Amino acid sequence: SKHIYELGGPDLRNIVGELPCSQNIKGKDVFLEPTEFGLEYGLSGHKFNKLLAGRGLQVKTKSGWIPTDKGKKLSIKHLWSSEGKSGYNYKWNTARTREVIR
Repeated sequence: SKHIYELGGPDLRNIVGELPCSQNIKGKDVFLEPTEFGLEYGLSGHKFNKLLAGRGLQVKTKSGWIPTDKGKKLSIKHLWSSEGKSGYNYKWNTARTREVIR
């Protein structure tokens, strides 16, 4: 909905969470960015990225963190856009990643 709004469409950002498809997301299908996911563990995004790296799920490159072969099974590439900037990062499957980082 953010991208629709940025392209000049209606602003649906406040109601997207009320849609049935948003309400019926099963726990096994939830993906979060490291900053969001880290909050569950009391960690910053930076520290959570290091935790993921320590478990062999990602490595840091010049262009940022990228998943290893093991991490590719638990993450998805995500397009982001903010204040005129955009790029890609990775979101992590919460249920499956929790099992690996325990």
